[in-house]
Amino acid sequence: MDIDQAFDGINNLKEWKLDKRVKQRIKDSGFDGLLRLTTFPVNHDLPLLSALVESYDVKSRCFIFNGHKLVFGLEDVLYITGLPVDGNPVTGNDSKGNELCMKYLGRNVCDKTRTGLTNSSRLRKNFEVVPETIDQDSPEIEPYVRAFLLYLIGSIVVPSYYGTNVPVMYLSLMENLQSIKDYAWGAALLAHLHLSMENFKQPYSPRRRNILIGHSYSLMVFAMERIPKLLLRFCLNGANPVDDYLPTTFPLLAGWTKLLSEPSNAEEKITKQEYLQILDGLKEDDIVWQPYKRLPCDFLPQYCAGQEKIGMSRTILLCYEKAVYHRPDLSPKQFGIQEVNTNMLRPLIELELGSRFGRKGINWGTYGKYGCYKEEWESRASCLIIESAEEDPGPPCLKLIAYESYKRNLSAALTTLSSQTPNEPGPQSAKRKTLDHVGDKLKVKTKKTSGILVDTYGPTNSLPSWNAMHPEPQLVPSIESRSFDPIDVAPLDATQPPSIGVFPVESNQEEPATICLSNSSSSLLINHFHSELFPTAGSHKLLDELSSLEADVIDLLRGLLPIILMFGQQLCKHLWSLPRRPSEESFVKALML
Repeated sequence: MDIDQAFDGINNLKEWKLDKRVKQRIKDSGFDGLLRLTTFPVNHDLPLLSALVESYDVKSRCFIFNGHKLVFGLEDVLYITGLPVDGNPVTGNDSKGNELCMKYLGRNVCDKTRTGLTNSSRLRKNFEVVPETIDQDSPEIEPYVRAFLLYLIGSIVVPSYYGTNVPVMYLSLMENLQSIKDYAWGAALLAHLHLSMENFKQPYSPRRRNILIGHSYSLMVFAMERIPKLLLRFCLNGANPVDDYLPTTFPLLAGWTKLLSEPSNAEEKITKQEYLQILDGLKEDDIVWQPYKRLPCDFLPQYCAGQEKIGMSRTILLCYEKAVYHRPDLSPKQFGIQEVNTNMLRPLIELELGSRFGRKGINWGTYGKYGCYKEEWESRASCLIIESAEEDPGPPCLKLIAYESYKRNLSAALTTLSSQTPNEPGPQSAKRKTLDHVGDKLKVKTKKTSGILVDTYGPTNSLPSWNAMHPEPQLVPSIESRSFDPIDVAPLDATQPPSIGVFPVESNQEEPATICLSNSSSSLLINHFHSELFPTAGSHKLLDELSSLEADVIDLLRGLLPIILMFGQQLCKHLWSLPRRPSEESFVKALML
């Protein structure tokens, strides 16, 4: 099936002579990048689009070329069009058109028969010319700004089968012009285009079978960015490498329109069969899986910087009654991932779409199952695909339990040690020790000190002085009367169970003695040990040091624990919303009590 016509209103942008005051108001709105498309004429490569749509799999929402899956996703839309792909979903109330026009445009420009639509020519007639008396910062200019944005949306983001007609429902999202950039317009564009390709492949609509609506020009750029073999016209017109042609200006669509509009590049015509022959013979090395790595790190402007990460989210794209799954998990190589850990993703749900016809006044953000679809989009940041080889850190609430267990065992260990130490008189500590820093170094203020201190914070392989005193360091096997159980769970940031180390500390001055930790203070773990490891002399002093240290650590924890527990409760609530087995459900319910 060949595409005879592509409804993509890029060329319509040149018809609107944009007032400089309006242009200044839409700066950094997310749409200003599209204004760069007015310089060069845009010609759609219909044979290429026909070949691409023929390779499109409706069920998985991806392209399949010789067994290789490619997803036209949010990352592509962001780099190619410059439209924001993260933020509020493009959905809301589908109110009566005449009411919306009067509220946000100040006049009714709706069609008399189709009250939910307006005409692009009618918008131009009423709002293209801005009176000279209106100041750029005046509220009086806002209807002119909204009218042009509506014109942009109807021409590029969501063009319709009705050609120049534009739905006015998008005006409800423009009440505050400063928040226009906070909506995921790129996600709406992508949802609209995916459903357009699906409708094109349906056999039940012969009147529309040869028409492709949506921003199909970005689809052409997506294919050329990722499949260099499609650039035959450039190879035929010169000997320069293909990389010399690739645009590097924002948005990429602007550079590609300039490149494709050059007469020398427009002369060569390639048939659909020739394109299909290329696509059907693709090998893995023929695909550029990550083409945007060639771009500078500051390529994206501030309003959409960092949004490329959302391209890794398996979520639902929304545009009022339109809802489409975004499936980066089907082509993880596009993000440098070999295999996806699907256990970390929310389960797929079946989408049931409604129709806008006869449903005025509906809020598509909450109507029927659309509330669930909106919830999926709002959870997009927690559904990023990750490598399956990555270790699952487990629920954070379990780490809090481990931390509490660690504190209880530490206190019990010191109590047991105190009862096992020989009861002999000894000097009391000169002063209570203070905890200056818990981290890579622990400073304990003390007077003249000599003897052996116990490092319970990590291995002793970095302490050469041990070998001089104990050539074969090892822990004494546990004795029932002088031992206690080791802790089975590690604290928050422990990576492996540390061991007990013994090393000498000597100080002839009243300066802080520094105990260098192997890891960090939170990696404290008590193992089996024996009182014979300690010298008889000064044992009470050693116990006093450890008890003081324990008290300081617990004081520190008292301040941090409420914050940690609050964060843990929030994570548990999120964990509760995920599907689980009955046993897991009982466990999580107990945690939330």
